[in-house]
Amino acid sequence: MLKRFLLITLMSYLILIGATFNGVVQVQTRLLGGALIACLCLIWAWSQRRWRWHPTALDSAILLWGIAFAISLVANSEVARRSAIGLWFVGLYIAIYYALHHALSNKGLQRQWLVDGMLIAGVPIVFVGFAQVQMTLNAGLPIPRPVSTFGNPNTFAAFLVMLLPFLLTSLAAAKKPLPRTVLGVYAVAALGLGILTFSRGGWIGGAVALGVWAGLSLPLRRWWGLLSTILKSMVLIIGVGAIIGFAGILLYSLTLGGRTLDLRTWLYDTAVQLFAERPLTGTGFYTFGAGLARLNALPPLEPHSHAHNIILHVAAELGLIGLLPLALTGAIILRALWVGFRKRTQDRFLIIGLSAFVGFIVHQLLDVPVMMPTIALVAVVVLVLALPAREEALPQRHWHWQPVGLAFIGLILTLSGGWEALNYRDYVAALSSGIASSDYRAAADRLQVLIDRDPRLAIYSEQQGMLLGLAAASGDQGAARQAVASFVRYTTLEPSYVSGWANLAAMQAQTGDFAGAILSIERALVLSPDMWSLLYRLGEYREAVGDPDGARRAYDRTLRLNPTLMFSPEWNESPVRVTMTTGDYEVGAYPQTIFLLAQADVAAARVVWQAFPGHTISDSTFYVIHMIFALADGDPATANSLWDAARRTALNASHRGWLALGQAFRGEIALDQAMSAARAQVTPPPTGSDWALGLNKAYSQFLHLAIPRQFLPQVGYSEVDGMLLYLLRNEESLRRLMGAATP
Repeated sequence: MLKRFLLITLMSYLILIGATFNGVVQVQTRLLGGALIACLCLIWAWSQRRWRWHPTALDSAILLWGIAFAISLVANSEVARRSAIGLWFVGLYIAIYYALHHALSNKGLQRQWLVDGMLIAGVPIVFVGFAQVQMTLNAGLPIPRPVSTFGNPNTFAAFLVMLLPFLLTSLAAAKKPLPRTVLGVYAVAALGLGILTFSRGGWIGGAVALGVWAGLSLPLRRWWGLLSTILKSMVLIIGVGAIIGFAGILLYSLTLGGRTLDLRTWLYDTAVQLFAERPLTGTGFYTFGAGLARLNALPPLEPHSHAHNIILHVAAELGLIGLLPLALTGAIILRALWVGFRKRTQDRFLIIGLSAFVGFIVHQLLDVPVMMPTIALVAVVVLVLALPAREEALPQRHWHWQPVGLAFIGLILTLSGGWEALNYRDYVAALSSGIASSDYRAAADRLQVLIDRDPRLAIYSEQQGMLLGLAAASGDQGAARQAVASFVRYTTLEPSYVSGWANLAAMQAQTGDFAGAILSIERALVLSPDMWSLLYRLGEYREAVGDPDGARRAYDRTLRLNPTLMFSPEWNESPVRVTMTTGDYEVGAYPQTIFLLAQADVAAARVVWQAFPGHTISDSTFYVIHMIFALADGDPATANSLWDAARRTALNASHRGWLALGQAFRGEIALDQAMSAARAQVTPPPTGSDWALGLNKAYSQFLHLAIPRQFLPQVGYSEVDGMLLYLLRNEESLRRLMGAATP
């Protein structure tokens, strides 16, 4: 019996820890989780003479969820393969919920083991987060938003929100000095990291979780009665002040660059639009990312897999048929939690589960970190602790269908997860070999085997097209023709992504099909109408088919979006573009400043720069420009201070390119050496990243690794600062600018 208990406990925590350390890509979790659940179910099936099946509080809600998923699959059959990715994990979570509930109901698993396992699993996660902060500070950089093993600070915060009640309850129960000290340090570290994540949803969820925990576990009413009137007044003043201060910090955070409210409202608006399109059945489970791409310009906006609000997210993907079980689930959980709390007010496990789960739910109203399998698995553990087990059990028989059915589900999860994991192994091997050897065509051929096995998983076709397109960049016309077929297949399966249509257009143009390329690039422009690189290509394609007026219109829109292109050497290589070097194109203050500095007119550049409202932004590029003015003024102390700030805030390739030039301005290296270093920074390798946020699509919407490059080199997409490119392509201007930086 003891061995069986230990085996169940070990398996439960292997699932939790295994999922945690898989990082962003969770495919291997399928094989691990499915196999462990299948083993658990087989153990239960074998022990049915002793164990009895107890109904759970969520049985009716889970049944209703199953009906909703089934209706959604039928109504959105075109995205069934994509929905299957998410449904596999839903099946895993349901199986784990029943597995833990069944073991607890039959005394085969102790709730203390769940608490201990959670604390043990959290140790390496908190340690990694602390190490990230420490290493960043040691490097002299600003305090980071730690991500630990999750790769995202909001997800890390979600884990910490649920971990804190475990820590505080265990700390309160500890009697000996050593455990109390260890748990105290652990709790302080977790709380501090939660604050540093700068996750507003995590802050609010954590505050609610701590408030519920304090209200349930501390004798606040008795303490309040012992206080004098003066002390009560002071406590109230401090409490109100803390609430006002917390609210003020939250409101102030909405004014910070990259943290404003509009970065969330567009997600909410998209969810509402998707719900309005199909209010009954939604767009299909696990499809919000595709809907977001269809209704918004990605790029420049960032791909997301959820609406950052669980209610809006369910409404968008499942419609009314999903909102009904969501409401029922919420009502059942609230009722069960309330009844359980009223009956067992001294139950510390119930206190842990209740406070952690309430904090978790509040967080889901401001973000949806439950999309991360690790967070969902932890939430299942918390839910099992929070929901009181029913005392009644089904009549004892030789066997019951429930554990047998659970064993069957575990078997399905194992077989499907194993098949997916084996495919994923071959997929990663093909990509790795192509990147390592630069034999992109051979790697693309290896992917064809996977496409034949799983033709409706779109990412296989997309990555094959990318590999073939990279081979075509070296002049392989056969690879270009094959890439067209791959991208046609990809855009048929996933028509919502700009990159698919842009890459298809580039390959069609390379094979001479400019009419097809125009249709594809126009489809891409419908999705992202202000993407100047697409308009630039459209102009080229229209020139190629003998449509100078259409080309001129495309180039005109290009210059209105990026007027500095007219100063690039390539602009005059086109008969149509050469006639468009003048016009009412508004060049911004930042480009004007660089142009004036490149003419050694420091005084005029300073006037334009100081009138630019954004010149005070804490940006590495702008610090370098301020440094140039300081050097021109003969103020080395200020220049050194600005240089330190520039190095601390360098976040991307453009920043690092400016830093390379900055070394030449400071006289640390020769200009030729600085230009070579800067070009190396802004020129990604063939498979390197060109759109930094683009990988979120593969990671979070398909749970697969992918080539970092999102647009083929033939598309010409770049996030690099245009003025930096201008200087690197105009050495004479760069030398004049360097002279301007010399007092």
